[in-house]
Amino acid sequence: MKKAIIAALLTASCVFGAACAAGYSDTEGHWAEAYIDMLSEQGLINGMENGMYKPEELITTEQLTAIMLRAAGSFSAFEEYDEDLYKEHALNRGIITDYDIINWKNAVERRSAARIIHQTMYYELGERDADDWSAAEALADLYSCNTCVNHIAQVYVKGIMQGREEGLFDLYSSMTRAEAAAVTARMIDSSLRLPADGSGKVLETVSYDEALSMIDKGAVLIDVRSEEEYGKGHLPGSMNIPLVRLMDDIESAPLPEDSETPLIVYCSYGIKSAKASGLLTEAGRIVYDLGGMADYCE
Repeated sequence: MKKAIIAALLTASCVFGAACAAGYSDTEGHWAEAYIDMLSEQGLINGMENGMYKPEELITTEQLTAIMLRAAGSFSAFEEYDEDLYKEHALNRGIITDYDIINWKNAVERRSAARIIHQTMYYELGERDADDWSAAEALADLYSCNTCVNHIAQVYVKGIMQGREEGLFDLYSSMTRAEAAAVTARMIDSSLRLPADGSGKVLETVSYDEALSMIDKGAVLIDVRSEEEYGKGHLPGSMNIPLVRLMDDIESAPLPEDSETPLIVYCSYGIKSAKASGLLTEAGRIVYDLGGMADYCE
């Protein structure tokens, strides 16, 4: 019923364009579902056999390198994969090393993943390093690999790769396909990153039916996608305040003057809405996260 209602509101078409969910049979409810769906629609990651993504399967050095290069725009996401070409490019650009070639078909270690991601950001995307990476000092195993320190520190403080339990980065464990999707999304979209000093606040969520009732009582519905995405289609009655606007200067954002007015935010996949909810909550607003609309594209 819920899908039917929203599908009708979206004029029976996928108004979010590439936002329609990939719909893997084994990712529903998974913590990385939104990242996986988003990147799949962009052709940056692929599913496995029988309509599955296998999010907990370990990803190899080769697979991660290919994803990084496609995400950085070094190769088209929709062209046929050429292993030798990818490998040569990554080697020449300093993204991978001989160690990675030796372990090309093996599950990639987190320390190697951090290096590949960091070098991709630096050499392919031209993103400069953070000058202050002192927050990474909280990782008890940061210096367990001398040649890995800067790579790990950079992806950690930028909120691309997070630590594991007990304050460890867990350098020598492997990366899953779900984790690869998450770090790729954060790499190419800085608004999705999770800074090392994040508050970790629990957000208030709301269902669509609940949102309708709240809107009838005066709540404001906010679409935090870009102006371009909003222009292609949005939920009726919503106003557009892009997440980047909230991140840059939340004080000047066109929010209701009454701080007691409930705000309901949404986006395509629920990733940006979660971040926007956190920002607005910290600003003293009453916020509810409606999540992503991708599941309701027909």
